[in-house]
Amino acid sequence: MTPTEIFQNSAIVLYCALVPAHAAGLLVKRNLSRYLTLGMGLALLANLLAIICRGIEVQHWPFQTLYEAFLLTSLTTAMGYLLIYFSNDLYAEDRFTALIANLLGLLTSALAAGVIALAASSDDYKADLPPALQSVWFVPHVVVYIFGYGTLGVAFCASVIYLVLPHVRTGFLTANMEANLDRLDRFVYRNIAVGFPFLTMGLIFGALWAQVAWATYWGWDAKEVWSLITWLVYLVYLHLRHVKGWRAARSAWFVVLGAVAIFITFKLFGYLPASQTSVHKYAG
Repeated sequence: MTPTEIFQNSAIVLYCALVPAHAAGLLVKRNLSRYLTLGMGLALLANLLAIICRGIEVQHWPFQTLYEAFLLTSLTTAMGYLLIYFSNDLYAEDRFTALIANLLGLLTSALAAGVIALAASSDDYKADLPPALQSVWFVPHVVVYIFGYGTLGVAFCASVIYLVLPHVRTGFLTANMEANLDRLDRFVYRNIAVGFPFLTMGLIFGALWAQVAWATYWGWDAKEVWSLITWLVYLVYLHLRHVKGWRAARSAWFVVLGAVAIFITFKLFGYLPASQTSVHKYAG
């Protein structure tokens, strides 16, 4: 077993262990999520070490194959959760905050575990970088995009919680349901506000890279089109929120739509006929 596989498997175990741990946290009145963030930090560290070891093994930035992209996505999902957790004071002791922290931790851990499990099941081989990938724009383009995906993945998890929560009949929730849902709606918006600029930078860096590699800023490649569609979904979300005042469930459903667009762009794209001739198709 290689060092990459050791750290990768360690990260899978830690992410998976956090799922029942956060579920158990839902059953107690205290906010135990502050202790569970240590576990998320350890999983993130193991994930990061797997990426570093992978880079040493292949002797280039480890963002070329689908396996490597999955490793980075699980890392940025965990990073996005920790960023949102501390910036939104989810360690506070009130019961609603504890509920959101544990639900979000549960869903985020499950998402990160699922993504890194996909990495473990992907074809893994050493591939030399083709000339188009030997560019100064390679690393910033991939990193900002996948960090945006990870952060927006956290927003998706929060939106799912928003849509499910009204159907949960618990005393302290029912009494303050409208106020609690409003807090969660603002929380989702702050996640989008963090992730959307990274999608924008990813598009810009990609255009600059395309100009260097193929002498055109935009070639209407299938993946470019889906990346643009994804960006437009979140742009429309922000427009509707600020101009039309969209809030509540219809806004949350828009975030779910954005997550579907990301999934198509990042994963399902590889199964589309147009992907077979795409310059953006991941190796592996």
